[in-house]
Amino acid sequence: MLYWEEYKRLKHELRSTDAKTDEKAIQEKLLSRPNYKVKEREKRKYTEEIETRLKEILKEEKRKDTLFGQGHKQNLTKKNIKQSRV
Repeated sequence: MLYWEEYKRLKHELRSTDAKTDEKAIQEKLLSRPNYKVKEREKRKYTEEIETRLKEILKEEKRKDTLFGQGHKQNLTKKNIKQSRV
């Protein structure tokens, strides 16, 4: 279940509950950190295809640096590169 949907469900339960013990348990769930399902993630190997794509991205970044200068704000971050599914 998505975390936002779980949060909305717990908030609704919290409003509708009468017993104090249930409130405490619901509040604990609401304030706890989300549990990520790491085991379900797909493992990726560093292949030649990924290497080639990464080199293309870095080459494009160098080209942008020469066009706009070193301090331009259009640099890709590590997160952007990873999200582009290198």
